[in-house]
Amino acid sequence: MEEENLKDLKEQDEVETLYETFADLASSLSEEHSALAIAAVMNAVSMSIYKTAMSEEDYDKMAELIYELRHDVQTFSTESDIQETIH
Repeated sequence: MEEENLKDLKEQDEVETLYETFADLASSLSEEHSALAIAAVMNAVSMSIYKTAMSEEDYDKMAELIYELRHDVQTFSTESDIQETIH
């Protein structure tokens, strides 16, 4: 049981690290490219990865889950948000 918990923590750490890496990349790319273009490319790549790595049934379930959770997505803080809160 302890091994499973350790594995889960490692996977969670990996996901958090990857999230930070991709968020930083998107932020950097936004200096030269449209945020919507960046999001479109990242979404297309992620869906291609899901489709490649999953069975058709699991891919369909993932696509449905993404749709169902669409209102739970958080926005990124922008430089103007940060500057407005600093007085």
